[in-house]
Amino acid sequence: MKELFNIENEELQEILKYVGDEPLFLNDEMRLLSKDEINNYKMELGIDIDNIVPLIDLFDNNFLIYNKVKNTFEKLNIVDETIYEREETIEKYLKLLRDMQ
Repeated sequence: MKELFNIENEELQEILKYVGDEPLFLNDEMRLLSKDEINNYKMELGIDIDNIVPLIDLFDNNFLIYNKVKNTFEKLNIVDETIYEREETIEKYLKLLRDMQ
């Protein structure tokens, strides 16, 4: 997880500040993944996609991810490994995390 802190994206860095040893439930339909889930995402999520950082489980097999190549936040469905939506802003997720404190 250390290498993730070298990525120059302020929003990603803010989310990573909240990542801990246990997942953090943001509400009934969202949870921030744990360190182990992020570090071992291929095994944990059963996918074979490189250059992503899964961050938030949106349930129904959908995850908010950070795409390292494009420097963007996107949604990924792990059933068919489809990235189907680019998130223009992740402010709503950041607000949930900030409100947890």
